Amino acid sequence: MLSFSKVLFCITVSAISYYLSLHFDHLFFLIFIFLLPLNYLVLKNIKLTFFMGFIWGLIFYSLHFFSIFKIFAKVSHNFWYLPPIILIFYFSFWSGVWFFFCRNSALFYVSTLLYFVFVNYFILSFIEPGCGYAIINPLNTFHKSNKKLEIKNSISISINKKSNGPIERALDIKEAIESSLKKDPNIKNIFFPESTFPYPLNKFLYILNWWPQGIHIFFCGHWKVGKKLANRAFHIFNGEIIEFYDKRRLIPVFEYVPCFLKFIPELKKQFIGTKEFIYSKKSGFFTINGKKYNILICSDLFFKSIFCPNGPTVLFINNSKFDDNFQSLLFRCIDKDIFMVSY
Repeated sequence: MLSFSKVLFCITVSAISYYLSLHFDHLFFLIFIFLLPLNYLVLKNIKLTFFMGFIWGLIFYSLHFFSIFKIFAKVSHNFWYLPPIILIFYFSFWSGVWFFFCRNSALFYVSTLLYFVFVNYFILSFIEPGCGYAIINPLNTFHKSNKKLEIKNSISISINKKSNGPIERALDIKEAIESSLKKDPNIKNIFFPESTFPYPLNKFLYILNWWPQGIHIFFCGHWKVGKKLANRAFHIFNGEIIEFYDKRRLIPVFEYVPCFLKFIPELKKQFIGTKEFIYSKKSGFFTINGKKYNILICSDLFFKSIFCPNGPTVLFINNSKFDDNFQSLLFRCIDKDIFMVSY
């Protein structure tokens, strides 16, 4: 009979291995062995309990959702522990249910498969099946450097430094474009990620004439609509807006306050302030090199009702805020041949 400390050690190794496989590219191989410590416990006739599964969930999801804590810490003046903790406990509960049904080796394998299918297809049912957790399609990790959509005569660049206001940001964009053209004069299309110009562009349209002519520029910024903002992707050419697309799926709490939470006025004050966004109901398409591309912004990719599997797609994302939790976006883009524009 193994001591509780050894059992806890096996559970911890399993949870951490699973986390490492999803968040660190060079440790992708752990996706195939993270279950071995749990299988060892089953073979030793250790009865897995709900409590053990709950502990496994607390360890894994605390690491997996750590960047959410950082987002709340950055955005909120007062650190809001409760929402991330509720999320972790919710997922950990289902991990406990998973362990509860692992009565023997046969049930262990069946229960494990059903657990990850349940998480991916039911708890995460609003996400396209297969992209919520890499366990459903683990071979995606092999394709990172081998398979990606490329657009001819195009480059994706980002501005990592902070700018003091819209004018300075516009000049930073101008400098970045000019620098890229000096390195490669054959560039025809330049892409910037989401949140490149986090100001209402319709108040500063004159800045478009500052940027180099004869180049197709694609970037995301804000657009003032009444008292609210639209998260908009722009196609700029010769100082003119040729095409645009407004984000359709907003992120709750950070871009809008859900109806069932509007009774908490402090929520809007802490996380949104005056920057509440509106969503669009129309699909977006840009013409790039004479070819039509679907356009998505960040969380648009998660929703079946928006994502179009037919035809090439360009995804604008601000992964500088969401850190490693958006590794699943990378898996999805690789699997679907999507041109991802990120930091």
